[in-house]
Amino acid sequence: MERQPSRLADRQRSAAMIRFPKSYVSYAVAAVNSSNLDDRLSFEDYIGSCMQRDPTQAIENRRRECPNWPDEWLEGHVRFRWISDHNGWLTRGVARRIVSGDFDELQLFLEMHVQMHVRSRFLWYSNYAKNQEEFLEIWPLLVALAINDRSTIQRHTEFATFPLVKSRGGEPARLFNAVHLLLREPTSTKIADLDLRTSKSTASWLKGCLEFIEACVRHDPTMAQNAFDAIVDGYRKSSQINLMEKAIAFCAHGLLRVAERVSPGLQVSHPTGASLPWDAELHAAAANRELLSRDHFPGVPSWLVNSFVDLRPLPWPPHN
Repeated sequence: MERQPSRLADRQRSAAMIRFPKSYVSYAVAAVNSSNLDDRLSFEDYIGSCMQRDPTQAIENRRRECPNWPDEWLEGHVRFRWISDHNGWLTRGVARRIVSGDFDELQLFLEMHVQMHVRSRFLWYSNYAKNQEEFLEIWPLLVALAINDRSTIQRHTEFATFPLVKSRGGEPARLFNAVHLLLREPTSTKIADLDLRTSKSTASWLKGCLEFIEACVRHDPTMAQNAFDAIVDGYRKSSQINLMEKAIAFCAHGLLRVAERVSPGLQVSHPTGASLPWDAELHAAAANRELLSRDHFPGVPSWLVNSFVDLRPLPWPPHN
């Protein structure tokens, strides 16, 4: 991705102004500069590394399980798994955002993060709807909302189980149901339609997420502001092990996009300065964002690129 010098200079000045906690900066700098981690790679470099790896052994392993697959499927399956990389897209993108200040690149990384979740969870596995862990998909859905990825949001609503009735997820499962209902029926949902219960042990930021949903449905600006502030203020105390997973409160970004659909007149003030966990630049950039471009996939077969970018069906049958 070639950038104009003046734009790069603007990015560097922006990065210098952002106030990041020292522990987050140290983690990000170490990750990006490590020769043993993929965090050092740009978006295109990471894709290129997955295409340059020797797939021979992995192909033979897959061939034993799928002896009737053509060679193109076997190699595509292997490459797809390498590129998918679970939460790696998010953690690498955030680390590089902290070091470089480039939110354009962050959006690319986040797009792959949410699209791979849709693909690997809902389309890759044919029986994923029966998985009691499905409530965890609320987090990549909120990231998709945060970056305004409409196509991925639509795929979530098409393929997710709704409502979750036997999930063990507690508050996250109730948040899952509430967000999915509001995406389907943004203006007709009533409080009686939602289960927003919390317990005394619920983390303040997670309780804030559920209270923010309630405020949106009630069109209560004071409640919404208090809930939003609780999310942003408490998010860093969440239990994620990887610092990069909690550097930016994507749940706050995503829920604000939900509010725009449910209660467009609701005025919620969010931080305007350059300080995480609210990323003001990312929020502004996501308002009129463009879809991930096919130009960022060097050496990847077009049918596989179509799967990444447009979430088109893969040629092989889903796993059971």
